[in-house]
Amino acid sequence: MEFKEFTAGADDNDRRLDRVIRKIAEKENLSGLYKALRKGLIRLNGKKTDVSEHVFEGDKIRIPDFLLKKEDENSFLANSQKSELKNGPEKTKADFQIIFQNEDFLFINKPYDIPVHGASNSLEKTVVDFYRNNFPQKKSISFTPGPVHRLDRKTTGILAFSMSLTGARWFSENIANHSIKKIYTAVVQGKVLEPQCWTDYISKEYSESKAFQTVKIYAGDEIQENSAAQKKSLLAKTKIFPVKYFEYKKNPCTLVNIEIETGRTHQIRSQAAFHGFPLLGDTAYGGTKISAEQDFFLHAKTLVFPEERLPGLPEKFEANLPFAFEKFCKTDLLNI
Repeated sequence: MEFKEFTAGADDNDRRLDRVIRKIAEKENLSGLYKALRKGLIRLNGKKTDVSEHVFEGDKIRIPDFLLKKEDENSFLANSQKSELKNGPEKTKADFQIIFQNEDFLFINKPYDIPVHGASNSLEKTVVDFYRNNFPQKKSISFTPGPVHRLDRKTTGILAFSMSLTGARWFSENIANHSIKKIYTAVVQGKVLEPQCWTDYISKEYSESKAFQTVKIYAGDEIQENSAAQKKSLLAKTKIFPVKYFEYKKNPCTLVNIEIETGRTHQIRSQAAFHGFPLLGDTAYGGTKISAEQDFFLHAKTLVFPEERLPGLPEKFEANLPFAFEKFCKTDLLNI
């Protein structure tokens, strides 16, 4: 029986062994990996070990070849083989606008109508390819870059990717405790006359009568009387600030800044509609259809970070509005 040996890098530090080997042999089913561990066919630093053992930088993991039988389909191994070529992999140009990049993060200005996850053209896959082809020195068995917060497909603006395990953990922790401030810019229908704070509850009760997937909103007093809704709903807090008033085909509109304290699915779109200010063009939530290069305009403009942050990370980032957004505000809307 032949074996292959892998060396853990800094971004594998303190991760469970089973999570690491699942990245190496990702086409093998989990029960097969556990069985190999129990039999001692998979070894950590030459020793038989338990699945819950933690891996640290410099550790050696030995895996039998038969668990890697589908290595041609395995993205991790394919990348490992490329990085061992004599001249290294050819560097590739980023297919996205980079706002900031260091060893822990990559911040980009997300374009319109590009998915973050899943699809073959997703930004996640593009960033992973960029990382693997441009940073072969960052050797890791289990870590790959990933988005550390979410933007909808048709939302533009700042999107953060972790480039290290340290970055992923720091950002996730600070998103969870609401110490990272997220500010958006949008065009909504109606006149927002003064700043408002919305506190509601969002439930992923998708409507079967609509062609679009939309979430359901419950007001605070309404959900107190609905125990079933309480179980499947999450608190959503949004602040909205008017910036400028417009007209679109004789309908009043407002350019607004929006700050979210929570990050729920369709939070801004659903809450804006629920409170009488749907995004202009967002027909899924009752907005008026528009003739423009985007269906609606929602842009993640600013990220503000806490005082205690990782070295090299500035206080905040801002992302320029897309050309289509600026053009719509200048040429298609009538200032009032």
